[in-house]
Amino acid sequence: MDITVYTVNGCHYCSQVKELLRRANLDFKKVKIGQDITREEFLDKYPNAIGYPFTVIDGVEYKSLVDTAKFLVENKLVSSKSPKSKKWQTPQQMWGYKFIQ
Repeated sequence: MDITVYTVNGCHYCSQVKELLRRANLDFKKVKIGQDITREEFLDKYPNAIGYPFTVIDGVEYKSLVDTAKFLVENKLVSSKSPKSKKWQTPQQMWGYKFIQ
C-alpha cells in the first residue's frame, strides 16, 4: 500500500491516525504542512481537502481520522474494539509504588 498522511503541528487527530496506521503495521509517508509542503501547494494538489489529517491510500483520499479509521476497520487492518484495560486491585499495582496511609 502507498500511504501518505498530511499533518499539521498540534493536531491531535493527526497523531491518532498515525497511531492507527502503526497498529495496523502499515508503512506511511508523513508530510507536514508548512514544513515539507506549503499550504497552497497542498490545496493545489488536493482542492477538496477540508482539514487534517488528510490521508491518501493508493490514490484514494480520506478527509478525516474517521474516514481513515473506517477504511482500516472495513479492510480488517485494525479492530473497532477498544483494547481491554487492566483491572487494578490496589493503588500500588496501578501506580507501581506504595502510598503512605
